[in-house]
Amino acid sequence: MLPYLSDATTRSALRHAWQASCAIYCAFGVRPAPKAAIEPPREDAAALIDAAIATGDEHAIKFTEACLRENALAPNDAYAAAARHAAGVLAPADVHVALRLGELAGVRRTRYRPRMLDGTTIEVSKAEPDGAWTLERELD
Repeated sequence: MLPYLSDATTRSALRHAWQASCAIYCAFGVRPAPKAAIEPPREDAAALIDAAIATGDEHAIKFTEACLRENALAPNDAYAAAARHAAGVLAPADVHVALRLGELAGVRRTRYRPRMLDGTTIEVSKAEPDGAWTLERELD
């Protein structure tokens, strides 16, 4: 990109790139947190998923899914701790049908219909007592 910029723009771009690099370094550093500083997870994956869905916040749900996926690839207590923290700080959803028990094909299921921040309503459910959460559908 630099060959296509004027000398003045190149100097400005390099100054801004240096500032951005410093900001990223300050935010993330190079050393991970000490293992002892991260409290081992008390919850299993199912409980973390339940907590994320209960918030109704699409970011909590996506973040928890990403943490669990990464933890499966490279186990680290930090992933569960991060998912637990996200579910604890994100606001509860505007849930119109907060909880509904019913049967589908003879299987008892718990269902939530959270409204996402973008206005989309989804329906998620899990087989009782210990089934996995599944996205049933998006509602209009």
